[in-house]
Amino acid sequence: MVAMPNLDVHMDKECINCHKFGATDCGQCLECLAKEFGKNMTIGFLTIQKAKAELCAMIDEYHHEIDKAYVKADGELVVDLKVKMKGTRMAGEVEMVVSIGFIESRIKHAVKMTINEKQLSIPGVE
Repeated sequence: MVAMPNLDVHMDKECINCHKFGATDCGQCLECLAKEFGKNMTIGFLTIQKAKAELCAMIDEYHHEIDKAYVKADGELVVDLKVKMKGTRMAGEVEMVVSIGFIESRIKHAVKMTINEKQLSIPGVE
């Protein structure tokens, strides 16, 4: 069994960064530690693969509507593809919203998901 780490917060000590009371043994408060942790987050391969798959699925799903909008637009159409990513409180986890938008009859579609880069996948199950 793995021992759980201990984090002591000393309410009588100031944070070395923001000078608020409630510093841990390393001298930073929990808020500053969280900010520091967030700087080291990266977007992994699984997140990028999932974003690409969702964008492709949306383009396939709206192909006919995009075609109609293009014809209506008389030769110029803007299709907005958007991926919004945000870290969660869980290490290695990214909340992602993938969306498509274009004007024909003002179509917008979004898919929200959470991907955990540390979660192993089962072969054959997606």
